[in-house]
Amino acid sequence: MLENDITDVLDETFSTTDDCFNEIVTVLLIPGDKNIPVTENKRNMCIVSKEMFSVFNEDELEWLIDDISDVDV
Repeated sequence: MLENDITDVLDETFSTTDDCFNEIVTVLLIPGDKNIPVTENKRNMCIVSKEMFSVFNEDELEWLIDDISDVDV
């Protein structure tokens, strides 16, 4: 069994629906079939491109990933 196994825990797919001017459209979060289940295949899928992280330095990225609720602004 894999660590943090989510099989049979979530019933989610890599798609979402959006209301676009009173028309419901399906938005794919990854290329391919809208019915790809969110399971342990999460290790093999890149949801956010590396280029999107390139605007952050190491400290900023750690701050974003860490618990942001600890930040006192």
